[in-house]
Amino acid sequence: MMSSIYVYWDESHFWGLLLIRALRAWGIPHTLVRGTEIAQGALDRKPAALMVPGGYARGKARRLGDEGMDAIRSYVHGGGTYIGFCGGAGLALSEKYGLGLSPWKRKGFENRLQHFLSGHMHVALGDHPLVPESMGKEALIPVWWPGQFDNSAEGPVALATFREPGPDAWVADLHLKSLPQGTMSDWENLYGISIRPDFIEDRPCIAVNEYGSGRVLLSYAHLETPASPQANYWLGSVLGGLLGAEPNRAPLPAWDLAARPVRWNHPVLEAAATAMDEIIETGLRQFMLFWRTRGSSAGGVVSPVPA
Repeated sequence: MMSSIYVYWDESHFWGLLLIRALRAWGIPHTLVRGTEIAQGALDRKPAALMVPGGYARGKARRLGDEGMDAIRSYVHGGGTYIGFCGGAGLALSEKYGLGLSPWKRKGFENRLQHFLSGHMHVALGDHPLVPESMGKEALIPVWWPGQFDNSAEGPVALATFREPGPDAWVADLHLKSLPQGTMSDWENLYGISIRPDFIEDRPCIAVNEYGSGRVLLSYAHLETPASPQANYWLGSVLGGLLGAEPNRAPLPAWDLAARPVRWNHPVLEAAATAMDEIIETGLRQFMLFWRTRGSSAGGVVSPVPA
């Protein structure tokens, strides 16, 4: 029987659902744990890994408290594996509210608009046992408003480094590949803002380091994104290695949220869903929202137009 992976659930929001869906699709045993449970010794059972989804890093730290933070450090230092995506990666860094599992810190943004980067990015892959040889030297993997590592400290090894945007990359509401050549330069000169995401090129995207006897894998790419073949292949390979099992590298199925069955027929929830549909429809009519991946509300991703 495979060992269970623990998933730290607090303050994970949509990103927690994304990770749980991936683990379920691949049939990987997993257990959800709260910060209070970690503080009370849940990691003493030595899970195969502690996975921390994206979300609000500072909120995750608050839910853990000092005892929970110490418990995670002790687990990893004693030989455990920590895998953090986006906000989960931020939680592990050497920040005021961080675990200090990595000597790196978070690099800020000079222009906040640049943070609104989403879609697939080309990345260069490093030569490391955690990078499957069959992936070659580059890949196309997804990001959703990624942070940046301040990689000035020594220790971590970059497994992937950002290159140019992929065919579906957006900055805020701008689809980069659809813009005529020179358009972004004209806009940047006209409005005095930085739009293009070249600030992130050649910066680490995924990194690994040791912490005591344990291992820390941090990613600002969301390898658990549905229907992203190379990202899913990589994540499946990593999890298979952790569990000592044959990796399941099948692409995660696309997620049609509107097709999901209703779990609770409760009038309050039904009213909230109706209200949300009306809000989205109002935004669409006023050109303040648009469907990112579909032409209708049938399970697409809504993207806002920034004010």
